[in-house]
Parts: sequence; structure tokens; C-alpha cells
Amino acid sequence: MGLSREQVDQWPVAEAGLPRRVVRALQAAGISTVGELRQRMASRIPRCGAASRREIARFFERVDESVSEASLPVDLRAWLGEFLSGAEQFVVEQRYGLDDPLFRPTMKRRTLAEIAADRGWQTRERARQVLCRALKKLRSRLARARAWRLIAVCRQRMEKSGGVVTSLELGAWRGATWLGGCQPWGALLLLAETGGELTRRHDYFSTLPASALEKLEARLLAVLEKADAPIQITDRLASVVLDRHPQVDATRDGRFFLFPRGAAPLLAALKSLSPEEAERRYNEQVAVHSRRRASELRR
Repeated sequence: MGLSREQVDQWPVAEAGLPRRVVRALQAAGISTVGELRQRMASRIPRCGAASRREIARFFERVDESVSEASLPVDLRAWLGEFLSGAEQFVVEQRYGLDDPLFRPTMKRRTLAEIAADRGWQTRERARQVLCRALKKLRSRLARARAWRLIAVCRQRMEKSGGVVTSLELGAWRGATWLGGCQPWGALLLLAETGGELTRRHDYFSTLPASALEKLEARLLAVLEKADAPIQITDRLASVVLDRHPQVDATRDGRFFLFPRGAAPLLAALKSLSPEEAERRYNEQVAVHSRRRASELRR
């Protein structure tokens, strides 16, 4: 990551990771960046009492540790514990299924009402407030800086497979040291939703930003729209993007097309068959998610 003091000094105090009461006091004093706060440390800041000054001092200690890469969290669980209270960590773990080996990003998450009931709270609103507060802490500049080593390990593994990993492939990530006992699907979902280093799209995660993935999708779809037959794609990232796109169909041997135009060669061989046999023959050639019913094939 190579975080420098100069970069830290440009952080807005509202996003830096300081407590809300401290941020309000600093803003009231006309301090908008960490650099301005650093310059004012030697003088008295109005509305900043002893407790606030301790919070500021602790903040700079953790910043210095991040710049020097000293004492960074060793795993995801340690990172959560560094920034969240017990209640906040509980809600995040439950919402992202970090302890649920069956959780997948495409599944319905545990509801706030269910989490509130498990915690003994009367309403889901309490769980919502705790979750919002926790995610705001994890999205702070300091929290992202403290997590950079964990994210770097994750990105390095993804880059080895073309900058992308599918939900199915994440099964091989179970037990990785940096996960700290958390399951990988929820861990990557949490990292993707609290920072910009990872992107979740459809049924995969990528090191590319969402805007780049959207442009890639548009280019690939434009190619498929002009094709009268399924197209073979050899690039790893492009094939994952197409295979997980809801508008794209695929053959069992890894070719991609848009139905019905791109399926023309497949459909031509079915004209003389009964609807039932045509359905069976067609679905034998395509991937599971691309299967069609006889009524669609007739049309």
C-alpha cells in the first residue's frame, strides 16, 4: 500500500476514523483535515476535553503504526475487534455470515429482526443502528489503512487467477490464515462493501472497480449481439464476466451467446424434432443456467 504521512494528512477528519464527538469539535474549530489537526495539536482546541485529546493521540499512534506497517491486524477477526464493540462485531458477523459455512453472497442474508432477537433486543431498528455504526467505522480511512495487508493477500491470490474469483472457487480459500476463522464468501463480501479495493458483481469478486467491469461487459455484449453463433472466449476474466452475466447463455464446452440469435446453429438442428426431443437435445448442449423450455425453442 505504501501509506505515507503526506497521504494521511490529506484525509478529511470526518472520514478519518475519529469518534463522532471529536469530529464535531474539530469541525467547529475549523479543522477539516488530519494535516490541519496535526498542526493544531500543540495548541488548545475548543470543546476538546481530556478524553477527546486521548482519542486524538491514540488515533495518531495507530496512524503511525499503519505508516510504518507495525502491529497491523494479523487477520480479519483481529481487524474487526480493533474497531468494533462486542455488539457491533456480533451484528457484522451475523449479517455477513462470517461464522456460517453455508453462507453465500447470492443467498438471502440473516434479517435484522433475526439478529436483534438473537441479541435480546426488542426491535430490528436497534440492530440496524448498530450495523450502520459498525460499517461506518470499517469504512473509515484508518480502518482501511489498518486492513491493507489483509486486502493485499486477498488481491494477490485473485490476481493469480486473472483478477477474479467466483463464488464456487472460494471454497478452496477456506482455512486461509488471514481469514481468522471466517468463511471466505462473507469475508470478501464485507471487504467489498466497506472499501473500494474489491468489487462484487453477480456471482464473482474482482480486483477491478465496478466501472471497469461494466465497460468490459458492454464491450463483450456488443460482440455477442452481432454473432450468429456461440463464441469461444479464452481470456479468464472475460469468460467469468460472461458466464456470470444474467443475459448471457453458454454451451457446455464454454462458448457464449445471446439467445436466440446466437443460438442459431443449435436451433437449426432441432427443426425436424418433436418439442420434447428438441428441448432435450438443446439442453444437452448448453450449460445448466442456459437451459430452455420447449415453448421458448418453438418461438
